[in-house]
Amino acid sequence: MNITQSPRSETIEAIVDTRYDDPFDKHNYNCSAEVFKSMKKLRLLQVRNRFTLREPTYFPEQLKWLSWFSYPFQTLRLTSMTKLVGLEISRSHIIQLQIEKKVVLSNLKSIDLFGLNELRMFPDVVGVPNLERLKLTWCSQFVEIHHSVFLHEKIIHLDLSHCIRLRMLPSCIQMASLQTLHLKGCKSLERFPEVSMEMRRLLVLNMYGCDLIYQLPSSIRLLSGLIVLAMGRHCVVRSNFLSMPSNKLCMQGFTHLRSLKVLDLEENHLVDEDFPGDHHNVWPSLEEFECINIKELDELPPRIQVLKADHCRSLQKTGDLSNRYKWLYKISLHYCPKLDEDHETSRHISSLLLKSYVQKCAAMNHRLSITVPCRTIPSWFTNQRVGDLIALSIPQHQISEMLGLAICCNLHPPTAEFSRFIVMYFSAGRGRKLLYGTKNPLYWDKYHLVGSAFQEKKQYFDFADHVWLGYISVDFFRNLCHGLDYEDIIINIRSVPPVSECGVCVIYKDGIKPIKEIDSWVPDYDELEWMDRDNAISENLKHAYGASSITMGSTSATPLFAIHTIVP
Repeated sequence: MNITQSPRSETIEAIVDTRYDDPFDKHNYNCSAEVFKSMKKLRLLQVRNRFTLREPTYFPEQLKWLSWFSYPFQTLRLTSMTKLVGLEISRSHIIQLQIEKKVVLSNLKSIDLFGLNELRMFPDVVGVPNLERLKLTWCSQFVEIHHSVFLHEKIIHLDLSHCIRLRMLPSCIQMASLQTLHLKGCKSLERFPEVSMEMRRLLVLNMYGCDLIYQLPSSIRLLSGLIVLAMGRHCVVRSNFLSMPSNKLCMQGFTHLRSLKVLDLEENHLVDEDFPGDHHNVWPSLEEFECINIKELDELPPRIQVLKADHCRSLQKTGDLSNRYKWLYKISLHYCPKLDEDHETSRHISSLLLKSYVQKCAAMNHRLSITVPCRTIPSWFTNQRVGDLIALSIPQHQISEMLGLAICCNLHPPTAEFSRFIVMYFSAGRGRKLLYGTKNPLYWDKYHLVGSAFQEKKQYFDFADHVWLGYISVDFFRNLCHGLDYEDIIINIRSVPPVSECGVCVIYKDGIKPIKEIDSWVPDYDELEWMDRDNAISENLKHAYGASSITMGSTSATPLFAIHTIVP
């Protein structure tokens, strides 16, 4: 349909390209640059590619949400869109985003720019006084962000992730409302700014992959409300936290951050001596701890829920994790070659694979995920099979007595050609559902395992067989399948390299007394996204201008685009 010839163009309130999410669809509509001029009531525009032949000369004043995938033009002027609430531009050729100081965009709350590889700078935002969410991610040529952004009083979420050429930030951050700051993958960033007193609301600071930041200012201790701190694997010198005489002192600079719940030091070179001796008391609220280079995991905060020490070559000992920490439900000890050397630690690891430990987790009605060095599936898994597929038959009268399923499998060490990941499917009746999966496989290049580097680490990969053990409650299954009425269940575990053996065991109520749940659980995930609330914010804003009613388009089953009347 030629949208410009529609007799209803003056009444159109929304245009939504129904193929917006298909990255392989290169269809162009080639409308006139003035196509929107007659659409005085247009409030939602979600299109892609060359929707217009040239850069639009006009956007309606009533437009509230503009989302354009693969915007093909070099400039975008926001001057006439005074009622705009959200702007989303991705994979575009934009060189310049124009926000004029004379025009106040008081309604604009969300700007999301993704993959703008020709954009070099972000403009002054003084004219956007109510901006709450700013994302500039994967912009490979981006080198400069206007200092007004770091003085903005309303921005809640700021994400500059993977802007690989961004080198400098303003000397000080004074953002009174800021709650999340993501600098993940900004590998050219050389310095972290001073922090002002106004920054007490910051909850998440993610500097994972910031290779060149070797020091943090002493003012970092002012972030007293910080919940998540991710330093990342590229902080390669021990003086990378604070400019102080020793590492031990530099970690003491974080003892004021008593609200910390997640401390991610993956691939960081800090060792045991660099931490405060009473760190389990210094961070009493810590729920997730990720490390790479320490020798002992003995004294941990009492509320710890997630413990990850993958590829920790130095780790020799762990405490009694199964009995000392009531809420610990995810433990990942991939490729820690020295753990087998300590007899007591081996005994502690074995206790994590006991049925009684799984039953304790079942009593709290929460999922469990444990990966530890081990060669065999525990014997209490009476239903074991060779291969990656296992079937289970449960009589109908016993389904009501189920608490959940315990699942276990062997994980052989990867080779130079393969990465480690697990995807698990659940089948009951018709269809197949994703049950569990690592979100981002651990690719070899992540650990630089190429050439001689691989040979250096290969010596302990050769014998590093592991067992993964998980527990999934029956409530999760019911939500997954909208009920659980099937007697025959199939679990399919796909892994690279493939698993050689798997097992499943039904956990029944059998006198297990429910345990009151903790106030808040760390979400079930495999690669932490550090409380990335921005997508939820975006969706909430979008839903405020949701579309329904009239659908128009091609006569095929999938129309090229839909024209809607918006529900206020």
